[in-house]
Order: sequence, then structure tokens, then C-alpha cells
Amino acid sequence: MTTKTSKSALVIMLLTFAGYALGYFNIFFVLPKYLTEAEIGIYRVLFDVAYLIYPFLQFGGINIVNKFFFEQKGNDGRLLGFSTFLFFVGLIIFTPIFLLNSEFILGKLGFIETYYSDYLKWIVLLLVLAIGMANLLGANLRNHRLVTGFNLYNSLWLRVAVSLAFTGFGLSFFDFDESIIFVTSLVLLGTIVLWIHSFYKTRTSSIPVLSVTGIGRTKMLGYGGVMLIGFGSTVFINKIDTLMTSGIIGLASAGVYSVAMAFSSIIEIPRRSVNQVLIPSISKAFTDNDTRKIEEVYKESSITLFFMSSFLFLCMYLSIGDLLEFLPNSEMYLSGKWVVIILGAAKVFDALWGVNSEILILSKYYKYNIVLLVVLLFTTVGLNLIFINDELLITGTAIATAITVLLYNVIRGIILYWKLRVLPFCKSHLWILSTSLVVIILQVFISDIIQTGLLRIILNTILAGGMFLVLLVKFELSTSLTNYRAQLLKLFGIN
Repeated sequence: MTTKTSKSALVIMLLTFAGYALGYFNIFFVLPKYLTEAEIGIYRVLFDVAYLIYPFLQFGGINIVNKFFFEQKGNDGRLLGFSTFLFFVGLIIFTPIFLLNSEFILGKLGFIETYYSDYLKWIVLLLVLAIGMANLLGANLRNHRLVTGFNLYNSLWLRVAVSLAFTGFGLSFFDFDESIIFVTSLVLLGTIVLWIHSFYKTRTSSIPVLSVTGIGRTKMLGYGGVMLIGFGSTVFINKIDTLMTSGIIGLASAGVYSVAMAFSSIIEIPRRSVNQVLIPSISKAFTDNDTRKIEEVYKESSITLFFMSSFLFLCMYLSIGDLLEFLPNSEMYLSGKWVVIILGAAKVFDALWGVNSEILILSKYYKYNIVLLVVLLFTTVGLNLIFINDELLITGTAIATAITVLLYNVIRGIILYWKLRVLPFCKSHLWILSTSLVVIILQVFISDIIQTGLLRIILNTILAGGMFLVLLVKFELSTSLTNYRAQLLKLFGIN
């Protein structure tokens, strides 16, 4: 990655970390302090429904922007307009169907059964419109290498909206219904500001159009349709573990599992940040038929993500018991300790393979990814049926998920080597792995000596941070990490 690309990834990462911090503040303080269990359920379900629906209505619009951005000839506004057109067509078809069946649909989503008002169906539609349009704009900005605006919206603004709305409710500025309307209004406002930002920065319009000069409509629709199938499988793979946990061993277990997932999800921050920056580079490399560049990006992403994810995993693994003790009603969540560890290890393994998913999706072999996702969908269901039981409980769910992640990445890696002859591994990975093992061994002595939970957390974090800082400073692991090192040293005034 270039210095500019590394700087962009660092900015995204910092914004994402800030967003996660605010998100955790909402989850562990604002919501339980001011909302009842049913009210929390209503808020979560409304947003989850919106996030579940909008990609299907876009007919692969985001993927179309990413795939064909560098194939268009000076008319990228029309590409965004074409994707917007697909989204609006989906909305027009979906809206009357949803309005006619909204009470039945929302009633089947569990928490809504305890609280239903007619306005909720409009809230869902507005959230679908706002979040869906924001993500299309984000794809356009990302391909222009302008990532800060969308990440401010996605990482921070949505969480600020939740904090403001429900803190206002808790302080009796408005009732719960008004807080739902208020948070939805803030999401819409954020999308409008993002649209203005996108137009000002890129001079591209999102006005719906039917075609894009130089790119066949059939070609784009075919690609979008295949990506739609792939996304559908991905959504179900990501959701099925929680749903099956709830169905087999109960809603309370699913709640604990969700909290454990929230802990382990912080390990994904580097991947999400780096991927957003690298997608345009991968797309351009395929357009230029530059296999050497693709392999370079593949290795760079693998080393960078493995380094960062390993550090975050170690910080969590070394102190997870103490961290869970700090949660309100901590005794309810201690059973999720091994879930955090297993899911965290799976996310590190996922990071080890770098941007293999993005490379496969943006290549001419993208259909292999669709077939793989469909097969893994059924595999995931089967693994969950085997491992989720009264003995393993939510640990079984984590094991099933980890096996799925392992299979997905190994098979994807084999496909990329088979078709493109690229591999992500080199000796830098051995240095990172060796350092991680040394940290784990040294941590055993800290646990035996220090009895205070907070002090153990601090010392374990210093241990992991110190060892990885030495690794970063003393070794040239990758160009990307060297650029990060230079930026960090400059930040602290060190030459």
C-alpha cells in the first residue's frame, strides 16, 4: 500500500475505534440505564430489519459501483445513478408489499409482539432508504479514495444518534415513540449531509439513470444478480448462529452470545478499515490485468491484518475474564468467556488470509464465491445443529462458527491459488506468530503474581503492546506497517 493509502486506512481505523467505543458505551450504559428490555428489543429489531432489507433492494448496487468504477469513461456519476435507479425500483416494489403485511412481519420478529404501533412500518422504510442510500454514496466515495466522510457517518454519527435519542428519552425530554422518531430523523439527516458531501467532493450525481456509457446494462445486471445471491447467503451465514442459538437453547443464551460477539468483533476493526481502502486498488489491478499488483496487495493486506488482529486478540485473550467482571450483571456474561476466545481466534485466522474475499469477488472468477457461500450456508446450519446442545451451550455455537470461518478461508485461498497463482504468506507471518506465543507465555507469570483485575488488564496490555511495538520498530514486516510506523513516530514527534 502507498503512504496515502496507509494514511487513509489509519484514519478509518481511528474513526472505527472511536465508533466502537461509543457503541459499547451505548450498549453497556445508555440502553440498559434508560430503556426496558422490550424497548431495547424494539430499537435493535428496527435497525436490524433495515440492514437486512436494503442490500436486497439494491440488486447488488454497491458491488456494481465497486466492480465497474474503473471501466467507465469519465461518467462515474451515471454509474452511481444506475445503482440508485436499481435501489429505487427495489423500494417501489417492496414498499406496498411491506405496508400491507407490516403488522404480520414485525409481529413475527419476537420483541415487537410486546409493542406495536402503526408508525413503526414507516420507521423501517425510512431507515431502509437512509441506510441504503448512504451505503451507495459510501461506495462511490470509497472508489474516489475519499473515505473519511462515510466513515464519520457509519462509525460515529449513527451511534451519536442513538446516544442523543435515548439519553433524551431517559432525561424525559420526550417519550419512547418520540425517541424512535428522533433517532430515525438523525439517521436521515446524516444521509442528506453525506449526499451533499459526496456531490461536493466528487461532482457526481445520484439522480437515477437507466444506463452507463461504455458498460453494458446486461453485464451490470448479471453481475449484480450474482452478487445479490452471494450477499443473501452471507447475511444468513452471519445471522444463523444467533437465531439457531435462540431456537435451540433459548433467547437468554442468544443474548449472552450476542454480548460475547460484541467483545470479539473489535478484532475485525483493522480488516474493515483496510478493506475499504484496498477495494479500489484491487478493482483497478483487475481492470489493468496486473496480477503482480494483486499478489502484492494480497500479501500486504495479510501481513498488516494479521499483525493488528493478533495484537487485539492478545489484549482480549489475556484479560477476558477480568474484562467480563466489569460488565453490569457480570455473572450472566462469564459463561461467554470461551465464546470470545474462540470467535476471536477465528477472526485472527480470517485476518491471516487478508483480502481474499475482495480479490475473488472482484475477479472474473467471482461466481466461485457465490457457489462457495451457498454450500457454506448449508454447512453452517449442519454444524450448528451438531454443536449447539445442552452440554456445549453457546460455546458450541462459537465452535460451529469458527469451523465455518476456517473452511471458508481455506477453500477461498485454494481457489485463488488455483486460478491466479497468488498466496498471501511469507516469513513476516512467522515473526508475528512467534511474538504472539512469547506474549502468551509471559502472561502466565503475570497472572500468577498479580491478583488485582484492573492491574492485570493494564500489565497484560502493556506486555502485548510493548512486544508488538518492538516487532513493528525493529523489523520491516511490510510496506504498509512501515508507513504506519512512520506516521505514528511523526505523530509523537519522533524522527
